[in-house]
Amino acid sequence: MKIQRRQYVRLDVTLDTAIHPEHTEFTPFRALTEDISAGGASIRLLKGTNIQSVSQLYLWMALTLK
Repeated sequence: MKIQRRQYVRLDVTLDTAIHPEHTEFTPFRALTEDISAGGASIRLLKGTNIQSVSQLYLWMALTLK
């Protein structure tokens, strides 16, 4: 039996994600989520993607409705 000890449950979900900078620190790019929760998301960057530290990012996630 697996016990969740986090404040928010993490879901193993792979979603297409577009990552945009707050200003123009880098060119927007695509990535995939590894898991998501109400407290955040784990993002898997595609090979060759390189970003520097920035103050704020905007994530656009493609959510499909069934």
